[in-house]
Amino acid sequence: MAFLDPHLRAAVGRLEQPSRRMAQYYFRWVDAEGVPCPVVARTRRRFGSLVLLSAGSGEQAWERARNVAVAGTLFLAFGAVHDDIIDEEPVRHGRPTVHAVFGVPAARYLGNALVALASELLAEEPAHLAGELGRRAAVVVRQMSNGQILDAAFEGSRGVTLQEALEVSAAKISPGTAFACAAGVLCAGGSPRQVEAAAEVGSEFGKAWALWDELEEYSTCGDAAVDGLADLRQRRIVPSVAYALQSRGPAREKLLAYLHDTAAPDSAGLLQARDLVEECGALVWLRERIDAHLARALHRLPDAVEDAVTREEFVSCLRSWAVS
Repeated sequence: MAFLDPHLRAAVGRLEQPSRRMAQYYFRWVDAEGVPCPVVARTRRRFGSLVLLSAGSGEQAWERARNVAVAGTLFLAFGAVHDDIIDEEPVRHGRPTVHAVFGVPAARYLGNALVALASELLAEEPAHLAGELGRRAAVVVRQMSNGQILDAAFEGSRGVTLQEALEVSAAKISPGTAFACAAGVLCAGGSPRQVEAAAEVGSEFGKAWALWDELEEYSTCGDAAVDGLADLRQRRIVPSVAYALQSRGPAREKLLAYLHDTAAPDSAGLLQARDLVEECGALVWLRERIDAHLARALHRLPDAVEDAVTREEFVSCLRSWAVS
C-alpha cells in the first residue's frame, strides 16, 4: 500500500546496522548486498492494510492509525522470518529467504528486533491506547510463537490430525490479523463491543489467509510449480494433506506411500503427489473452507464497522485478496 510504505521505511530506518539492511532486504527495498533495487517489487502489506481499513476511510482516519499499521506489518515480518527458518524455506516469493542470505542466527535475531521495533511504535501511541495495544500485541507474539512451537513439534510426524493441522495453520497468522482489525477500530475510537467484533473478523480472515497461501502452492503453474510445493517436498502434514489422508481409495494409499518415503522427491514425484492431494478432494475442500471463513468474517463486519463506506472498502479488499 502506497500510503504505508514511506512510514514503514522510516520505522525500519530506526534499526541499527546490520539489522536495518536485513529488514530492508526482507521488504525488497535492497538486494543481498544492500544495493537499492531499481524497481521495488510490489508486496502485500495485509496486516497494515487491515489496520487502516478498520480505522476508517480516507487519509485522516489512516493517519491516526499509521504507526499501528506499521507495527502490524512488522509483526507479520517477524512471523515470516521465523517461519522460513523453521520450514527451512530457501525461497520466499521468488527470492532467497533472509536466513538463506544472512544465516539462521542473524535471521532469528532480526525477527526479535522487528518485534521490539513494533512494540516501540505502539508505546508511542497516546496513553489511552498504548496500554491496550501493547497488551494485545503481547498476546499476538505469545500465540504466534506457540504456533511456531507446535509447527516444529509436528515436523516429520505422520500422525498429525486434521484438527491439529488446522490449529497450527491458523495460529501462525490469525492472531496477527485479529490484532490488526481490533487495533484499527481502537484507533478509530470504537466501543469495546466493536473492538471484539473486529477481532473476530480478523481471526476468521486470518484462518482464510493461511489456507489461501496453502492453496496457492497447488495453483502455481509452469516452472515455478515444483518450487512452490514446499510443504509436499518436506512431506509436512498441512491441512490439505491431513484432509486427503481422511479419504479412501487408491489415491490416498499412494499419497501415504509418498509421505512415508524417505528419498528426496524429484520433480515428477512432487507433481504426482500434488495430483494425488487433488484426487482426494482436498483442493475443493480448501476452497469451501476458505469461503466459509470469509463468509463468517463478512457476517461479523457490520458489528465492528458502522460506517457504510468503510465497510464497502473493507469487503472489496477482502474479496480481492481472496482471488489474488
